[in-house]
Amino acid sequence: MGEQRTAEEKKQLRREMLARRDRMEPAMADALNRRLWEQMERCQQLWSGMPVYTYISYRREADTRRLVRELWKRGIPVAAPQAKDGRMEFYRIRSESDLTAGYRGIPEPVCGCEKASKERALVIVPGAVFDLQGYRIGYGGGYYDRFMAREPGHETLGLAYDFQVISRLPVEEYDLPVGRILTTSGLVKCGSGPEIDLKR
Repeated sequence: MGEQRTAEEKKQLRREMLARRDRMEPAMADALNRRLWEQMERCQQLWSGMPVYTYISYRREADTRRLVRELWKRGIPVAAPQAKDGRMEFYRIRSESDLTAGYRGIPEPVCGCEKASKERALVIVPGAVFDLQGYRIGYGGGYYDRFMAREPGHETLGLAYDFQVISRLPVEEYDLPVGRILTTSGLVKCGSGPEIDLKR
């Protein structure tokens, strides 16, 4: 009974947060994403020293496209996710031409892209809502939780607008936290994330 209640609470939170996010006017979304990029620039230590595995932002998601372009410019390896048969894998992308519209129009690597190596990487994780302990409610497929359980050696970073972070979420046994969350106001260190010195 408790598990069913937790699942229902998570579904309701997901609906509410996605509705709020998707109601944003384009000008508001652009302004928030500019602020998010400013925070990314302050935290370059997070993403400049290792390969980056990241979702490719879609519709009103916290923007990753500007970061991807910067990574390409600097020669830092970038990989994007592709989900198939319940399993998510990351594949190297080197330009916009390596992306195509997948399920529901979500950008994903084209067929033929090289599978990402197993070396330690920064994994940028999307979500509808996060909490201060690093737990998240995603889009309901469980792909990132399964990937993080399968490859636990990566650093993980949630990316979110401020309103997508709350104090505590209902948690189920298979939920895994991210180490840090980067928001439009700054970096939130969660329970498993090591400290870093921010660029001033």
